[in-house]
Amino acid sequence: MNLRISENQLRFRITQGETELLMRDGTLAFSLNLGTQMVEYSVAVVELEQTLTLDVKKNAWKLLVDRKDFSQFLASLPSREGIEQMITMNGAQIELVLEVDVRRKR
Repeated sequence: MNLRISENQLRFRITQGETELLMRDGTLAFSLNLGTQMVEYSVAVVELEQTLTLDVKKNAWKLLVDRKDFSQFLASLPSREGIEQMITMNGAQIELVLEVDVRRKR
């Protein structure tokens, strides 16, 4: 999983192999050890009313993806396009993006 942070955008990019794990297990998670602090970021497939949302905790960021929309997205692969959703968090707008790297299996 690759996490990219840019101005007003948070992009999660996963491989095709990780997509298979996400569909099978429902969650894909990785931890980043920063010495005295551990940060986890993950993607979870759940039932939602919107396509994407972000659950933010002190040491964890979880991208929540609607199961139906994710299945439709997978059916459109290979594609250079991802799933995108504008959300508002604490008064600030941020664009969430989930992409699948169709060039890489792992």
